[in-house]
Amino acid sequence: VVNPEYASKNNYASIWHAKEYLGNSYILPTDQYYERNPFRKYVFEPYCAAVESPQGTTVRALICDDKNYIVGFDMKPGCFMRGPAYFDRRFSKSFLEIIDKEKDLPETFQKWWHVIFLEHAKELRMRMIKWDNSDVFEFDRMQDLVQFDSDFLINVDSKILDNICSTLDCARSDISD
Repeated sequence: VVNPEYASKNNYASIWHAKEYLGNSYILPTDQYYERNPFRKYVFEPYCAAVESPQGTTVRALICDDKNYIVGFDMKPGCFMRGPAYFDRRFSKSFLEIIDKEKDLPETFQKWWHVIFLEHAKELRMRMIKWDNSDVFEFDRMQDLVQFDSDFLINVDSKILDNICSTLDCARSDISD
């Protein structure tokens, strides 16, 4: 499913555009790589993976009750959502109803789906499952990929990179920042 509104409405619009496919569904960010299999054989309730923030980093830290259900967030060091999430049918239906009400509000534009979820965490029931930081890697920039895999630029099949190298008369290894 292509989200034609991604540039203006971020990934909550991706959830909205995929609504007919949501039920018992995994949500996997495309800018992340998993060292372990993100799929579980048996899943009985909605959950999200979370990792500890790097030391001294302020994040949307998850606030959980005594059974690890997410009830809110606070901007501080702590565990934050990174990695896969799982929606069951009931969660998908309820979350889509919230997105439907908020998707065209200017204050919602540019929010990630998980921020909308966190703002409604008390209405939506989702458990946090803690992952180790070494289980999931996020790549926001090309340099993140190159740092993770030093041969990435050399091995990736990319007409865009070929065009850059041809136009600038450079090798892929010369590309940075």
